[in-house]
Amino acid sequence: MTHYLTQPLAFSEHQYALIDRRAVSQLPEALPVIEVVSPLLAPQAHFYPWLLPLRELPSEVWSRLLNEARLNTALNSPPFFTLLLKSDLSPTAIKNVLVNALYLKEKQQGYILRYYDPRVLFHLHWMMEPWAFSRRIASDDITHWTFWLAGDWHTLAFPEKVRYQQGETPGSFAQIQRIGLINQVLARLPTTPDIAQRQTLSRRIDALLDIAMTQWSLTDKQDLTAFALHGVTLNDEFHQAPRMKALLGRCQPVTGCYQRITRSWTDEQWREMTSKVRYLQL
Repeated sequence: MTHYLTQPLAFSEHQYALIDRRAVSQLPEALPVIEVVSPLLAPQAHFYPWLLPLRELPSEVWSRLLNEARLNTALNSPPFFTLLLKSDLSPTAIKNVLVNALYLKEKQQGYILRYYDPRVLFHLHWMMEPWAFSRRIASDDITHWTFWLAGDWHTLAFPEKVRYQQGETPGSFAQIQRIGLINQVLARLPTTPDIAQRQTLSRRIDALLDIAMTQWSLTDKQDLTAFALHGVTLNDEFHQAPRMKALLGRCQPVTGCYQRITRSWTDEQWREMTSKVRYLQL
């Protein structure tokens, strides 16, 4: 796949680690971390990641962290850092680049983009055009992003400058807003470690969420994730069955109606509801 290395870049080839403070509230030991946050938002720094300059660590500390990361990888459990960066920038310069990448504007409204969460970074890569994605993560300055996802390490690599292609768009903000819902659905399915298969599955889930929102006017998060999960596990067209159409029509104005009704259905009930045969009532 474009931008992904066939094998992840060696840990020792990176200069920085990003640590998600939502996932790691306390460091395993005293480390020279830098808060990735603007001065204006400094009082809320605990919501934003830590930047760890790896070359500033004593060699024994870096070796210990690497060994722990390798051990966790072997045990299929995430290490305390899940994102590594390769860059020649100084700590101050890369911090500024990472802070700028946090902020996303849409219709005069500001948003925080959690690109430092591998579950978000993975989706941004396939949702955005190559040039827009490279601008968002500053790939000219940070050439390799190695992240832990679905039980394995993966590396996005940008050894050459990504050039703008005629017709490229910045990406759909509505689609980016669905990343959290996509991840909720993925969490309820068997783990897909293969990055290409995970991308294909994510696209399917996103398309189903879009159908649920636009065609059936579902707004409740539980309704939306249930709809997408049913599409993946049954078939993408399950909602076109006559009885399902009728049910979805009734559920449109009632928050949570769809998932409450369907959550206890048996396999037999699903077969009946998704049958496309119309029975004449005598």
